[in-house]
Amino acid sequence: MRLRVGRAWVILGAFVSAGVWASCAAKVQAPPEPPGTVRRAEEAFRLRDYDRAIELYRTYADLVRRDPYVPRVLYKAALAQYELGRYEDVLATLDDLQERYPDKRWVQVEALRGDAQRALGNPTAAIQAWDHAFSVARPADESKLRLRIATVARSLSDAELDEVSQLVVSKPAREILAATIAQRQQPEIPEPLPEFPETEATELAAAKAETGQAEPGAETGAESEVPLPAGRAAEPLGDARMFGMLIPSEAEVGRGLLAAVQLAVGADRVIAETSTGDEHHWGSSLQALAGDPRVAVVITPVANEDLAAVARARALPLVAVGPAEPGPYVVAAGLSPGEALGSLLDYAVFRARLRRFAVVYPDTLAGRQFLARAQGEILRRGGEIVGTDALARDTRSITAGLLRRWRDRDNMQAILLSDSEAAAASFARFLHNEMPDIPLLGVDDWSGLAASVPQVSGVVFASLWSPDRPHHPFVEDFHRQMGRAPGALEVSAYEAASWLDQVLKDLAPGIARAEVWAALQRSYEFEGPSGTVEVAQGRFVRRPVIVQFTKGELHEVPGPATTAFVSGSGH
Repeated sequence: MRLRVGRAWVILGAFVSAGVWASCAAKVQAPPEPPGTVRRAEEAFRLRDYDRAIELYRTYADLVRRDPYVPRVLYKAALAQYELGRYEDVLATLDDLQERYPDKRWVQVEALRGDAQRALGNPTAAIQAWDHAFSVARPADESKLRLRIATVARSLSDAELDEVSQLVVSKPAREILAATIAQRQQPEIPEPLPEFPETEATELAAAKAETGQAEPGAETGAESEVPLPAGRAAEPLGDARMFGMLIPSEAEVGRGLLAAVQLAVGADRVIAETSTGDEHHWGSSLQALAGDPRVAVVITPVANEDLAAVARARALPLVAVGPAEPGPYVVAAGLSPGEALGSLLDYAVFRARLRRFAVVYPDTLAGRQFLARAQGEILRRGGEIVGTDALARDTRSITAGLLRRWRDRDNMQAILLSDSEAAAASFARFLHNEMPDIPLLGVDDWSGLAASVPQVSGVVFASLWSPDRPHHPFVEDFHRQMGRAPGALEVSAYEAASWLDQVLKDLAPGIARAEVWAALQRSYEFEGPSGTVEVAQGRFVRRPVIVQFTKGELHEVPGPATTAFVSGSGH
């Protein structure tokens, strides 16, 4: 009886409290404090303790069927399940949310439902979910939904594409699928126009001059936006001979690259331009550096076609410290994609005895070029490709259904991934939880995985320097300044800047950029943090090393030289 009386007082107190809050509602509009269980779940999610977050979210959802927090609680629980690769659980949780709120629709829920269906290998169901999302999407969301549909549509067979075209209802989805069908009827050639040879351009200009045909702007003396190389090549540089730098918008990457170059040549000799977009929008930043008469050379993480064209047009030497190919006015200072891939596959096939690979790559021109190169290199070594998949730029969703199918049906032994560190972290986390016997192989520098997913193992990638190499003074200086060890990109930037500094010191005063470019064509050899580096024919020639990441630690994979284990393999 006392217990009932006590409970009655508690209930009465709750109603009194509710009455007090109701009477004050007109004066105070503060939002309610989230329940303790929800707060703890959000903190666990923020710390990427997804199992704990799911447990807490489900605890709250089991106690409360509908309130202002339940939609977010169930969505975040599904998102945590997606991060762990539990895609069937994702769909079950989203179905629970839909069953509780049958008259509601959220764009985040439908987008996540589609992502989970794609990961399970159900492309038609994925497109249908994204199609439904258009009915509640804001303009800012539509581009992401369009990219998802377009990416998956390109992977469908003609029959599947025709089927899903009959199922979608939104205008954007119908337009995307119709465009995909039309493109198959008239396929595109995803290649840029061939370059117009500089000698022909000079001859053409001379012919026009003889016939009195002036270039646009010639009558007024106006300079074209991208002048011909001959006009800039003869302009003398100032005595400062500054180093230009293109800095990516990612804060940590940009700070690391800038610190590496400044440690090599001094902070007062570096002029940096930060790009707010991806590498395809860096042309304007390079134009700004080219317009500064003090800049003798530019260091950049990448050298795509757009940047290479600007470098040629402005006669400005460009040194790419990431994966790149040499060309006119472009020096490749990082590992080339071919060097990294060749060394990695030598290790995988001839030492680790792996034969059956899945290849995953970005859905870009560079990604498709990587796939073509990987196919040739794997087959040449006697290996086999059991499946391929392209990833859209903004999704990077793990296709778990495909991976399971490749492993169970086709005996997949390894995944070869060409993508960013963030994508590698997602794949590594999934494999650690679901397929710990399947290694993840990469041709990109993934040294930052030690900080993002320290618990995983089985990741192997090619690098231009070994974490086990005795420390160079640069490594110590960089660690003191940045609080961490340098990555391969930063080592490459330091070595490129040190080499360029020596080349510029050897040149006479009053030189022009064309003379700097001519000097960069000579052969050099020097010692850097990565060891002995030879510069020849516009490329840094290095011996790639194979690095293995295991539970937060990076180590070089010991073993014989490439030629030794290739010749002893029987292939």
